[in-house]
Amino acid sequence: GSGTYNYNDNSMCRWRIEPEGATSVTLNFVSFDVEETNDYVQITDHVTNTTIAKLSGNELPASITIPTSKVQIRFFSNGIVTGEGWVLNYTSSTTAVSENSVLFDLSIWPNPVSNNLVVRSSNLSKSNYNIELMNLSGQVLDKIQVGDASAANEVSFDVSTLPQGIYLIRVSDNESSTVRKFIKK
Repeated sequence: GSGTYNYNDNSMCRWRIEPEGATSVTLNFVSFDVEETNDYVQITDHVTNTTIAKLSGNELPASITIPTSKVQIRFFSNGIVTGEGWVLNYTSSTTAVSENSVLFDLSIWPNPVSNNLVVRSSNLSKSNYNIELMNLSGQVLDKIQVGDASAANEVSFDVSTLPQGIYLIRVSDNESSTVRKFIKK
């Protein structure tokens, strides 16, 4: 935010969030008032240089979870209209994965995907797992449970109706989780 004043015209500000040991960063907006047409906040996965979100307007954005160790936030304003700006807090998560983790060999394909996304791990049938398809806000869009009785080491999600964008697959049991990012084209 800009305190009690509106932000300045013709601004370009940049911040990098790099929590030590982080495997994901969650951004929580506390306030948001950015001129809707030309000013915006851009959130980028700084490791892959992928734009995660481009935000403007005065509606408070939902929390955004990015599966990365480095996030870059940039703010751009033109020379005409300004607003109060924005305030956010962030939290980071670390996932301790042992060398013997049964989730370590997780793979997904095709990536980018149009219709069916395949999730594969040779260890999925050895225990109880949840496989979740999520948006970048962390909202679970679809979920498959794999149990002891299942011999499945491969499952698929129909993603044909999802809008284009970046999504996450999270495989988790009671002790650990693994997240992979994919692109819906």
